Amino acid sequence: MSEAMELPEGWRKVKLGEIGQLSGGGTPSTKDENYWNGGIPWLTPNEVTKSNSLFVTSTQRTISEIGLKNSSARLQPVGTVMLTSRATIGEVAINTVPMATNQGFINVICDSEFVFNEFLAHWMAHNKEIFIERAHGAIFKEITKSNFKVISIILPPLPEQRAIAEVLGSVQAALAARRREQQLEQEYKAALLEHLFTRSTRGGETRETEIGEVPMGWEVTTLKKVFEGGGKIQTGPFGSQLHAYDYLPEGIPVLNPTHLGANTINKKSVPRISQEKAKELTKHFLKEGDILISRRGDFSHYAYITPDFSGGLCGTGCLLLRIQNPEIDNYYVSVWLGMRVAQDYLRKNAVGTVMPNLNTSILNSIPMLIPPLPEQQRIAAVLGAVDEKLGALATEVARLEELFRALLEELLSGRMRTRALSKEEN
Repeated sequence: MSEAMELPEGWRKVKLGEIGQLSGGGTPSTKDENYWNGGIPWLTPNEVTKSNSLFVTSTQRTISEIGLKNSSARLQPVGTVMLTSRATIGEVAINTVPMATNQGFINVICDSEFVFNEFLAHWMAHNKEIFIERAHGAIFKEITKSNFKVISIILPPLPEQRAIAEVLGSVQAALAARRREQQLEQEYKAALLEHLFTRSTRGGETRETEIGEVPMGWEVTTLKKVFEGGGKIQTGPFGSQLHAYDYLPEGIPVLNPTHLGANTINKKSVPRISQEKAKELTKHFLKEGDILISRRGDFSHYAYITPDFSGGLCGTGCLLLRIQNPEIDNYYVSVWLGMRVAQDYLRKNAVGTVMPNLNTSILNSIPMLIPPLPEQQRIAAVLGAVDEKLGALATEVARLEELFRALLEELLSGRMRTRALSKEEN
């Protein structure tokens, strides 16, 4: 909310130092084993950064009562708002059980008559950049309690804080459910891949090879084999050919590595360019059956091109595989790119010291397992159904994330109001 904007009726500006008790954390000496593995959860910033949930119930490590007493760690009551204050700054969690933290936190025990802890947590997460800007340090940056407590916050009346948190919490709950579905489906896919590429869709005898146990009659070769019937591997456009300012809300879709998952495409975030700009990049037009893979960084971003994106463009940072071999099912190849043996090969053989990169030679050399065409097609059908579900889940997650961000901005600014469902209104 702009400083010049008039506050909604009943809202007020206060300092973070006025909304509750502030404290830090600490680490007991690791030289004394009696300080560790007790009954007190002990939270680190890394755990908060990796979590998809606002609430934290357990921690990787625990400390003992004597460890707590002999360090600067403090036992934080349930409902404390915990802000990471160093290294990774601005990540937020609320504890659902009493716990301590290390020294990388500013912990806020909210005055319950003044501020609702979940509202504060959402406000902190939304204003992460403020905390980063106030951080200082030569080796690593840290925001101190003295800098933290002078930051201003705009507070609605307490009933409205609760209502805002309830709305945001419901979207977060839906997000958590979808992410859990994603995780379970990914685990199912991993198990299915392992089974299909060792036992096939129909079972039968197997043999040991340089890439492990495989079904009898399947050829162990390299990716280069699939291009014998025609096709090519080419890089996407250079950064000088396609810029961020070329992207538009409508037009020809451009698929970059960030829009690719594990054989899925995040349809919600795909940028677009004009027809005129696309005509400059005709070499990079996509066809149904093409395969894209990230050529630098994380190679687990790859996808088969469906009819939805036929006519789109291969983006910067991608390699395009166009296979025209009548004995090869292209979707089967896209599935194989996600196999551990293929991904391990790419990571081990990528070039570059700062960021690993792929080239056509490395891709052509990927170990490849090729069954007869009918078996390729059966595997493609089975995994295609799983990938379709994963793609739908990815799109739903992206939609909910976008909704959450929009609601967060509107509700915390007062541009959107919500009725506080509280006895105080009755």
